[in-house]
Amino acid sequence: MKIVVTNEGQTDLGLLFYDVDYTLGDQHGPDMLYFHAYFRHENPTTLQKDYQILPHVQGQGRYLGANLGVIPDRGKYLDEWWGEGEVKIYKDGDHDHATLAGTGSEDYIGTGWGMGEFSNLYQGCTVAEKHVRYCFYRYHVPDPIYFRQEIQVSIQQIGYLMKGSSLPSSVPGPLYRAGPGLLAIGKDFVEGLYERQDDWSSCVYFYLDKPENGLPPIESVSRRIADL
Repeated sequence: MKIVVTNEGQTDLGLLFYDVDYTLGDQHGPDMLYFHAYFRHENPTTLQKDYQILPHVQGQGRYLGANLGVIPDRGKYLDEWWGEGEVKIYKDGDHDHATLAGTGSEDYIGTGWGMGEFSNLYQGCTVAEKHVRYCFYRYHVPDPIYFRQEIQVSIQQIGYLMKGSSLPSSVPGPLYRAGPGLLAIGKDFVEGLYERQDDWSSCVYFYLDKPENGLPPIESVSRRIADL
């Protein structure tokens, strides 16, 4: 076993504390799973394409959940709500339609009608600077999600415009309905769901039956912290 801590920042650390706990002599059977963590960052996300929390992974294992961060694009969407996207979990042969689907970003972490700061054991929102930045998490510990062949987890990039919003007349370009088709803009706009592009990041956790997961290597520190 080897554990390495690397400072990829531009400033030396004056202090570093660590604690490593381990056991010896354990008998691990062939069905023992490996713990994996994977970080992603997209700024901006791709229009009309779901953000990949966990890109496609093959094997057998268990999805544990993720930490997610969002910086809404206020220059493009003003202060309109960004979090109507559904979490979609595809597993074991489901590709066209999700095996499990949520009802919105805030619902996924156990709240509703927006997102404020709170912390529970398996879900919460640690940062909720209204219209500026959000950090939230959901861990599937009491509600395990197992997969036997493959898994992919994503979340839609969808916002909601209230009736009377000034956004349709000010956005630099067309707004697209959440799904196929152009959302009415200007005097014809009423309200509804629309596709967005924002700054999203995530760190996902899962167990897999092998030490390699086939995902791309972690990006450079400059890319991971870009625009933060």
